[in-house]
Amino acid sequence: MESWKRKLRMGMVGGGQGAFIGGVHRIAATLDQQTELVAGCFSQSYENTKLTGAQLYLDPARGTRSSATRANSFAPARWGRCARSSSSTCRIS
Repeated sequence: MESWKRKLRMGMVGGGQGAFIGGVHRIAATLDQQTELVAGCFSQSYENTKLTGAQLYLDPARGTRSSATRANSFAPARWGRCARSSSSTCRIS
């Protein structure tokens, strides 16, 4: 497989402490060493998000209180803005 010019920078929603599947997704996403986890909103609990981010050696400024906040900080204006849904996932509005 041909390597990209740089790694894909990934943000994650969910998968914080106590969520088994989060670790599985992080491992799968980085198997080819082409992806790097750089940000996340790992839980509805901001304390859990901060703890998970610290355990993953992420910059503390990269853990946010809501997935909509994180998505809006990265999304180009042409994509619109994310609105928080009842399932705490992010949808483009």
